[in-house]
This record gives sequence, C-alpha cells and structure tokens, in this order.
Amino acid sequence: MAWFLTGGVPTDVATTALDDARAALDGQAVKVPLPSADVVTLADAAYLSDEGREVFYATRPEILDAAAFAGRCDTSEVSPRLGTSGFVGCYQPGADSIVVYRPADPRLAGQAVVTAAHETMHAAWVRLTAAERDELTPILDAAESAIPVDDDIHEQIASSTGTHQENRPTELFAYLGTQVGGLDPRLEQVYSRFVTDRVALVAVNTGLTDLVDGLALAITTASQALADAQAANAHERAQLVADVTSRDIYRQNYQAKVDEVAAMSDDQRSRLRLSWGLVGRHRAPDGAGRRHARGRRRPARA
Repeated sequence: MAWFLTGGVPTDVATTALDDARAALDGQAVKVPLPSADVVTLADAAYLSDEGREVFYATRPEILDAAAFAGRCDTSEVSPRLGTSGFVGCYQPGADSIVVYRPADPRLAGQAVVTAAHETMHAAWVRLTAAERDELTPILDAAESAIPVDDDIHEQIASSTGTHQENRPTELFAYLGTQVGGLDPRLEQVYSRFVTDRVALVAVNTGLTDLVDGLALAITTASQALADAQAANAHERAQLVADVTSRDIYRQNYQAKVDEVAAMSDDQRSRLRLSWGLVGRHRAPDGAGRRHARGRRRPARA
C-alpha cells in the first residue's frame, strides 16, 4: 500500500525559493533555541549525526499531535495535493522550518522518526553546495531507476514532486536517504554526514511499513469475518421467520377446526365421532386380509 511519509518540499516551491533560502542561510547567523527533550529523543531515534542534529535543530522542529498539526502543512508554500490529512510532516524552505506529526498510537512512533529524518534530508539538501547538488542529481536518478517498478517509493516521489520537476532532486535525496539501503558509495558518503546508521534508519521505515500493512490486513480480515457472521445471522433469522410463520399457520388451522367443532350441535358431534370410529374399523392394516386368507385350510382331495 502507498504510505506517504511526508509532504516533503512543496511542489509549488520553485528552485528560486530554495536558492533564496540557501542565500539566507549563508548570509546570516541564525540564533537557534535549545531543542526540547522530545526533539532530542526524535533525533536520537533517527540516528542523526552531529551535523544532522545541527541541521535538524536549526529548523526549530515542532512535533505536534493531530489537533495542533491540522493545517500546518497546508499553506501557500505547501502543495495541498493530498489534503491536510494526507501529510504527516513538511519542510518549509522559506522559513527553514520543520513540522512533524506524531501519531497518538505508540505503535506508529516510527512514523515520526522517519518523517523527522526525511525532512532533515530536505533541509540538508538546501545546505549542500550547488556543485554537490549537480553532482548528486544524476546519481539519485540512477538509484531510483534501479528500484523495482512496483515499489511504492516511486509513487511517493512522483506525488511529492507533482508537476514541479525542479523539486525532484530534493525529493529523491529525502526518500532514498530514509527508505532505501545499499546506495551508490558517493551517496552513502554524503548521507553519512547527516545519519550515523542509515541501515538502522531504513529498518525503522521497513518496520513501519510492515506494521501498517499488518494492521491493514488485520482490519480487512476482521471486516470479512464480520460480514460473514452478519450473512450467517441473516440466513438464520430468515429461517426463524419462516419457521415461526409455519407454526402460526398451523395454529390458525388447528384453531379453525376447534372452532368448527365447537360450533356443531351435539348430534353433529356424535355423528362426527361415529364417522371417525367407522373409518378406524374399516381401515385394516395393509396385508391383514391376505394373511387371513392364507391361514384357511383347504379340503383334502379324494
């Protein structure tokens, strides 16, 4: 199933906007507040290196529940292609900020981890030099081409890129860096600047995907079992209704006969009893007459 881990860099943000963000980062020192305990815990779980944490913390990441997250990735800088319910995080290059949705279900904690790492990759891409980005882009393209065509990651990248192909390199960098292992050595070298254990990070994403697929299968199985039980119950109810109807008809017929007999005169009831008796006497068991005939002895012949 397709599992969109992030809104990524919005599809309506042009390359010029990214360049403006890079210029702003290069031209001024930004005072970064100390990260909260939740942010540090998320950085630990995402295996961010010192440089990766520096990038992540500099974006002043916000980790929000459903109510606080609603609409945060649905602004003029973020593509609404999936609707707000389809996003679980975003990086906004204009503000150089990261927003991460944290599910209430603790089983889905890995979603926030992968989302945080994914958005950090977007922020890291902005901070790479133009020469590095130019060098990595064809390598990223080749890496995606090597992935089996039925892998969901292709759909994720295409959806995040949309009609803005200028955003494709940063989407490739973020998706491949957090969801695909064993990449080109040059890519691995760059990723190692931001992630200390990329194998473990990819495993978090794989575990999350397996969990979601398992939950989906469990829901489908339970739904089918419920549908089967409802069908069986409906059949049994129909049979019960038919049985009750037959019983009621029998009772009605019986009561009609009782009422008919009760309405007769004594003489009519006597004749009715007599007719019943005669019927009983004249109705001999099958073969009884034949057995009697066979039992007679014939006269002896001279």
